[in-house]
Amino acid sequence: MLDFHKYLMRYGEFGVQAIIERIERNEGIRFSAQATLEDRWTALMRESSLQSPPLAA
Repeated sequence: MLDFHKYLMRYGEFGVQAIIERIERNEGIRFSAQATLEDRWTALMRESSLQSPPLAA
């Protein structure tokens, strides 16, 4: 899973928010207004890792 804090340090809060919103828009996902960026990031990364096909060796 991609590390939220590394992305936050690299791109800043607005950059991470833009990444999250783009993924949510593309996937048609909506979170409650009270959810933090980190909570939204974690939920999106978990969901994407579940949907990813296994890599071939």
